[in-house]
Amino acid sequence: IKYLSQYDNADSAVQPVVRMRIAKLRMSHGEYEQARETFLSLIDPASSVTPAPDVSQQWEARYFAAVCELLDRKLDAEVRDPK
Repeated sequence: IKYLSQYDNADSAVQPVVRMRIAKLRMSHGEYEQARETFLSLIDPASSVTPAPDVSQQWEARYFAAVCELLDRKLDAEVRDPK
C-alpha cells in the first residue's frame, strides 16, 4: 500500500487502477471501512480521481464495496430482515 500510494495522484495517469488495488489490499487486511471509502471514491461522480474511472472500474468498485459490507457484517436492516 505504501509503495502504491506514490501513484495515487492525478499526474500518474493510473490513479483509478492504483486506488482499486489499494482498496483491495485494505479489504484483504480486514480494513473494511477504509477499503469501502476508497471504493466509494471511485464511484462518486464528484471525485477528483484523474482520469475518471470508466464504467467497468465503477462497477468493480461497487461490487467490492458490497463485499466489504458483507465481510464487515454491516448490512442494512432491509437486507438482513426482508419483509
